[in-house]
Amino acid sequence: EKSWLGMKTTSGGVYYRDAPAEFQYLTSFHWALTQMTPGSMSVVPQNSSERLWNIVCLVMGLFISSLLISQLSAKMVRVQTLNHDRLCQMEMLSRFLTEQAVPRSLAARIQKQVQERASITKPLTIKDLPALGHLPSSLRQELTCSIFAPYVLRNTIFFTWCIWEDVLVFSL
Repeated sequence: EKSWLGMKTTSGGVYYRDAPAEFQYLTSFHWALTQMTPGSMSVVPQNSSERLWNIVCLVMGLFISSLLISQLSAKMVRVQTLNHDRLCQMEMLSRFLTEQAVPRSLAARIQKQVQERASITKPLTIKDLPALGHLPSSLRQELTCSIFAPYVLRNTIFFTWCIWEDVLVFSL
């Protein structure tokens, strides 16, 4: 049966079958890459099984590249969504400063200060997470204890008291 190994290479008129193993491997690897990219290659399917394998590789390449593009697009949209509110606020501030005829040097300092302060991320607290309200009270109490115990135990009185009574930390 006819196969790509029976084709002549583009250099020197040697058949792929007679070419060194390294050249055959690199040709196969090159062919595989061209199936998933818009590249081209002189090796083409020579029989039905090679053509079927070529179709399978093309379909897989289509799905993989589509998946990659969709994941990247989703991440870009997420970043844009997260930054949307901050950008709107900065645009409104800029418009306000322009409408009020604030001098450019003062407006620039104000915008810089607002950007710097907006970029500071504050640590989250339990109140910032409404989802924690769904926890059973015992689990919420254990979480609170886990968070605040290191701070409470820094105080000598509470630390000494805790040594005498193990239950103290959990009852606070």
